[in-house]
Amino acid sequence: MFHDAAFQFLKSYLGRWMIQVSLCQEEDAVSCMAEMDMGLRRLLHMEKEGRSAFESFFASAAPYILYRVQDAYLCRYIFLLLPGEKRVMLAAGPYTPMEITRERLQEEMENRHIPPPLFPRLQDIFASVPVIQDESFLLNALLSFGETLWQKSHSFRIEDMSAPAESPLPALPPEQEDTSGSSDIRMIEKRYAYENELLAMIRDGHVHQLSLLQKFPALAYEQRVADPVRNIKNYAIISSTLFRKAAEEGGVHPMQLNLYSSECATRIERISSFEEGGRLMQEMAVGYAKLVRSQSSAGFSPPVRRCMAHVMANLSKELTLHSLAEQLNISPGYLSSLFKKETGQTLTAFITEKRMALGASLLKKTNMQVQTVAQYCGIADVNYFSRLFKRIKGISPQAWRAEKKGK
Repeated sequence: MFHDAAFQFLKSYLGRWMIQVSLCQEEDAVSCMAEMDMGLRRLLHMEKEGRSAFESFFASAAPYILYRVQDAYLCRYIFLLLPGEKRVMLAAGPYTPMEITRERLQEEMENRHIPPPLFPRLQDIFASVPVIQDESFLLNALLSFGETLWQKSHSFRIEDMSAPAESPLPALPPEQEDTSGSSDIRMIEKRYAYENELLAMIRDGHVHQLSLLQKFPALAYEQRVADPVRNIKNYAIISSTLFRKAAEEGGVHPMQLNLYSSECATRIERISSFEEGGRLMQEMAVGYAKLVRSQSSAGFSPPVRRCMAHVMANLSKELTLHSLAEQLNISPGYLSSLFKKETGQTLTAFITEKRMALGASLLKKTNMQVQTVAQYCGIADVNYFSRLFKRIKGISPQAWRAEKKGK
């Protein structure tokens, strides 16, 4: 097509900001959108509604307009109809105008009746969505692209619109949450088990044991976008964030983490192939582990640090002495005595303290119902959560929220 060179330039330019750019033809509009949203609607079982909304929009789009679309899932896209006999649309996105914090995502999930067990996977997806606070460069680039293709025969305008309403997701019955796509579930479980093992090694500074990286094939990374380089860049960004948090839990000072993570961000931007991205992620894992080994000031033994890290990463799940000991491959009695000896408190007290700290943060930063906050803290009974919270904080969850939000 006559616009191929201009499209490749635009794709390369916007790629520096991690913004996807695609060309969607009318006959494959639905599959194009499915690739763009990185599997979000598939995860939420909203593909049918998304298909209907996008087909309707594609059919009605007019020339000489930049459509800036805000969808129901906190993401923005920009669409532009291209000249030619066949209807072809340029699509840029997704991106967000502001960072989607953990608390904001949890609050939006409650508003849309999305069950909490889906939170880790949604958080993973949104970690790949670039934050673009100043959209002027993006809009100007797309306007220039449109004017070039249409030979400036018309003046362009920007039209803001919301995506057609998509029904809120009904809460999934427990038996439906994990029964579809057994092979996909096994791959996801394998990926997350590998990830947890890798993060534990970084937390403990086990540099020489990171040969674990070699046993996990690169193809196990889910292909969320069509461009393999963009896909691996997205995973590299996510990995750097996870590695940084693991190193922080291993006792590395934030100043050291900031310096190294900035260096990693620069290298991620320069990735030019899937293989290069895989090598960089291995180097980042080793680099963060070396920081832990040389800079750690946590003062706890590896089993206790790993136990603490597992608790912090799984506060919404059931946590018991026996399950944690099994996770660490040590006896419950040994873990209990070692944890008390090094920290001065029981493991149960530590778990309760961290759950109440999370609850206090969610009550302050979100408007979620107390019952939902309790679920994120791993406590199904809201009355029990309220009693624990009052015992630890001295006031009820409702009073805490009123006091903190009033400041």
